[in-house]
Amino acid sequence: GGGEAFTDHNKIAWEMDQYGQGGTYGESNNNISNALNKTMGTTEANLYRSYRVGEDFNYSIPVPANGTYKVILHFAETDEKFIPSEESEMKERKFTIMAEGQTIMANYDIIDQASAANTANVEEFDVNVTDGTLNLGFLGQMVGNTMTPAMVSGIQIIGSDEIQTRSGELRPWGL
Repeated sequence: GGGEAFTDHNKIAWEMDQYGQGGTYGESNNNISNALNKTMGTTEANLYRSYRVGEDFNYSIPVPANGTYKVILHFAETDEKFIPSEESEMKERKFTIMAEGQTIMANYDIIDQASAANTANVEEFDVNVTDGTLNLGFLGQMVGNTMTPAMVSGIQIIGSDEIQTRSGELRPWGL
């Protein structure tokens, strides 16, 4: 599964989902707000309409050299089960994001961070890789008495200045 490869308005070529284990592919036809927001670094809406979701999934991404990489994760909450409505009580999806075995963000709530459902959002952080593989993990969390699955729509990996001279920007993945 995974969305089709495409090249966005910034001429960034997004590849189909790869290097992932666990979880399942999902997609939505929802309208996405906040796409193409240059200040926030969001990309085209079609990236946010597909995603990998699950209680425990991960990515083992080979990198060309050890060193520090910037990871940019793309999110949009498009699942009706987690979008509050007048007919239903408030529902939340919370999950943990791991990198190289360390917790990067716990209790991550896409709607809370994006300020609304069906709204593109990005999170950036640096990861030091020492074994040639950048490892990302996504773990669902309990909300009340319900396990809520993790979700991600896109992953970009960018090398530091020293690494970029050898690798450039690794092709990002649209899920």
